[in-house]
Amino acid sequence: MNEFQSQNPDLFNPYQVINEGDIIPGIKPPLPLESREFYKKIRPSGEDGVARDIKRGIPENVKLREFFTPFVGQIIVDIGPGDTITGYEIALLSSANSYVGVEPYYFTECVIKFTKQNLDSLRKKSARIPHTIVEADALSFLRRLPDRSVSLFASQLEGVMKEEYRIDVEKEIQRVLHPQGAFIGYDSKLSLDRNTFQYDLFDKESSDDAGLYFQLEKYKLKT
Repeated sequence: MNEFQSQNPDLFNPYQVINEGDIIPGIKPPLPLESREFYKKIRPSGEDGVARDIKRGIPENVKLREFFTPFVGQIIVDIGPGDTITGYEIALLSSANSYVGVEPYYFTECVIKFTKQNLDSLRKKSARIPHTIVEADALSFLRRLPDRSVSLFASQLEGVMKEEYRIDVEKEIQRVLHPQGAFIGYDSKLSLDRNTFQYDLFDKESSDDAGLYFQLEKYKLKT
């Protein structure tokens, strides 16, 4: 349990799970964080236009909804959500089982936004899934996960990770990616071995919605 969480128990409800072990069976205890020289801070700027288009598009656009089908029933790990809850909302719209955001810099901001979102959901009686935010960097968190256990989402990580760190993160993603799940992202610069993983691209050419102006990359384990 993070110190902020333990000091503010009233901010958390049954859907905001405090212990990531309640979401991911077999996860290892926390590891020391990697040096921050390997990953930069994402400038907090709120939700970007791509995220808004994706959230609008999943319910309305059949092809985009199909692109996110591998997230159905999956545990979604969001690498570096920054100060937004966009990854959680995409996981929710994709009928994921649960969500874990991994954020080394904006942990407190994320928790506060989740608290407001939970209160709004309670008032509106809208859908929710179990979720938590972990104060960790991508590599130290991924090393805790069992093999083939989760799906992953990443956005706006272009230029955030140094090359050697990014390569290690990619190796860990390949190890932990669930056989029926996927790694989906945009502007992340993270890529997987295409000899082992099937690569798909969703862009405006793939869509019948002229208002969608973004590219999404997806990797799935080849069968």
